[in-house]
Amino acid sequence: MNTETRGTATALDGRIEEAYQKAQEYLGKGSYARALKLLRQIERLRPGYQEVATLIPQAEEGKRVQTFVQWTAVITGMAFLVAAWFLGLRNDLALLAVGAAGIVLGIFVGNVVYAARRGSRQDDRQEVSK
Repeated sequence: MNTETRGTATALDGRIEEAYQKAQEYLGKGSYARALKLLRQIERLRPGYQEVATLIPQAEEGKRVQTFVQWTAVITGMAFLVAAWFLGLRNDLALLAVGAAGIVLGIFVGNVVYAARRGSRQDDRQEVSK
């Protein structure tokens, strides 16, 4: 390996390590989509690099949870607004409060439902493996 090739490989290794550290930082902050993008790039460039193969499924699961909870919150908030409107509530501040309450409830419900679904899937897997 000549000096130029060795220098390029070292620079690539440095960028991969930097991307790995950034991906772990994103995971810690809950930025699963960003982490997943970096982890997939690392896996493509250096298959088997450190814990990338383990972190990718974790990031995918985190992204699924976030998406599910966000959509549940939006739908619940909208349902609260529509119900309040049809019940005759026309005050902007009151509608804002009702919508916010629906979103907060949706976040809670989304987390509970997702956890229950995940728990039942794990129970099913344990039953199959017995």
